[in-house]
Amino acid sequence: YCAGGTGITVGLSGSEAGIQYQLMAGSVNVGSPVTGTGSAISFGLQALTGVYTVVALNPSTTCSRTMLGTVTVGINPAPAAYVVTGGGNYCPGGTGVHVGLSGSQSGISYQLMKDGLPSGTPMMGSGPAIDFGFQTAAGVYTVVAGNLTTGCTATMTASATVGLSAQPTAFAVTGGGNYCVGTGGVHVGVNGSSVGVNYQLYNGFTMVGGAISGTGGILDFGSITTPATYTVIATDIASTCTRNMAGSATVASIASVTPIVNISTSGRDTLCSGTFTTFTAMPVNGGTAPAYIWKVNGVTMGTSGTFSYTPSNADIVNLTMTSNAACATPATVSRTSTLTVMPTGTPAVTVAANPGNEVCKGTSVNYVAAPVYGGNTPSYIWVKNGVNVGTLSTFSYTPNDGDDIYCIVNSNYGCRTAASAMSAHIVMTVDNPVNPTVTIIPNPGLNIASGQAVTFNANVLNGGANPTYQWLVNGVAVPTATTANFVTSTLSNLDVVTCEVTASSACTGLTGTASATLHVSGVGVQNVVLTGSDISLVPNPNKGQFTVKGTLVSNTDQEVRLEVTNMLGQVIYSSAVTARNGELNEKVQLSAVANGMYILNLRSGSETRVFHLVIEQ
Repeated sequence: YCAGGTGITVGLSGSEAGIQYQLMAGSVNVGSPVTGTGSAISFGLQALTGVYTVVALNPSTTCSRTMLGTVTVGINPAPAAYVVTGGGNYCPGGTGVHVGLSGSQSGISYQLMKDGLPSGTPMMGSGPAIDFGFQTAAGVYTVVAGNLTTGCTATMTASATVGLSAQPTAFAVTGGGNYCVGTGGVHVGVNGSSVGVNYQLYNGFTMVGGAISGTGGILDFGSITTPATYTVIATDIASTCTRNMAGSATVASIASVTPIVNISTSGRDTLCSGTFTTFTAMPVNGGTAPAYIWKVNGVTMGTSGTFSYTPSNADIVNLTMTSNAACATPATVSRTSTLTVMPTGTPAVTVAANPGNEVCKGTSVNYVAAPVYGGNTPSYIWVKNGVNVGTLSTFSYTPNDGDDIYCIVNSNYGCRTAASAMSAHIVMTVDNPVNPTVTIIPNPGLNIASGQAVTFNANVLNGGANPTYQWLVNGVAVPTATTANFVTSTLSNLDVVTCEVTASSACTGLTGTASATLHVSGVGVQNVVLTGSDISLVPNPNKGQFTVKGTLVSNTDQEVRLEVTNMLGQVIYSSAVTARNGELNEKVQLSAVANGMYILNLRSGSETRVFHLVIEQ
């Protein structure tokens, strides 16, 4: 039997009634005799080791006999005693705690027991310590060792108790939310705490700051500025058990926005006099429900997104907007507009030609359109002789005589009554660059007495409307002699009087000159110019061939002297003819003369005449 047991039963396979049977351990009686029953009998548990026999005794005859065979009682050793190890408390949700045995024997089976009941399957010993692994069920753990050969078992020394530690109470994470960049962030905390428990804030797996000890009330981890999702883990100081607090807090940053408000007027930029106009707020970063205050010249007119009235010029419209957008800085902004209310007008356009509508041939003319109520970007069409030739505000070209120019302007003026306007027509006058031709007519003539006053009259061809004059005597300009007439009484014999004429036509700078040589006598008798004659020079201009014809004052036969001089006073032709009965009809042929102005002096006994002639080959 196993050591520590109560022994093993010894008996007899049969018996006779009335016979007494005595168990013997060697020669020593063991217990009292047992009376036979006619069947097998038992002597009970025998713990003493040795060889057992049985002697039967008949009490009537006192005859005795030793029964067949013997039995041997021995003690099998119990498995060696080792100490149960491990156990302890673990946190809920954990893997449990180890339970083991400090040693083992080969061939011995070790059964882990929880609260007296087998837990798991037996493990065979091999000599070293045994680990039954993590145990999560709370209870008292023991180990029973069993010898598979002898069947002897033994409960190992000591026990291991497995328990569940207390977990921190679950509180909710509070706070978080959005905050404006540049401000202090938002707070994160828990809505409760336990004394003896530490609370640690986490950003993901990273601790934020140090742990805060529980107080029994709410906890605040302070203002958080790093955008993330935050959690809190509570740790029981005694058990070291941890627990995630319920929920999380998300912190997000929002960039500051700058509200702006503009004013729109009925979908158009132009305000026309007398027009009922709607003003609309145009917010930027105004949020979902901005607040507005409209004022006109300091008087509140409305508090919605629009208001309407009939504006006057120089009205001051002020719009104040308070934004409800997140992080609006500043929250309240305003816009002020000084209104320009334009009158309603009909477009018109005038055209200025520079240098004018009368120009010298070959001169470029610049035409400039000047629109009225044309708007800020009018478009133009220039028309020359019925053909469109330009689209800018100016047009330049070199005109021909009779060209017809006008401009059409298309207005974008906001308050116009018509879309376009046409200028007056400009008809160009183009002058050819011809030098003026000057003829000097002296009165009373070129033959005068000393001290006699002479009036010189300048006749001008191609001089324009307002030619300018300068008279010279012997090449020296007379300062006050600047008109078509020159009167003097200070001339001497053979003095040369010259008139310089500058044309006033478009061909500026063109000049012509004429000269006359005075014959001054020392006596008081002079040729008298008689009036009433009818003498002409035809044709004029000519090509050097012309006829002098007509009737003199005196109808008698008389000699007439013809003398042609150039503008320098040089005689280029001279002849004397006879006028019969005062009738003159003389053809003159000038040879090899250049184009220009010449003077024909006609002298007779009764009169003196001066003709200016022009040679044009």
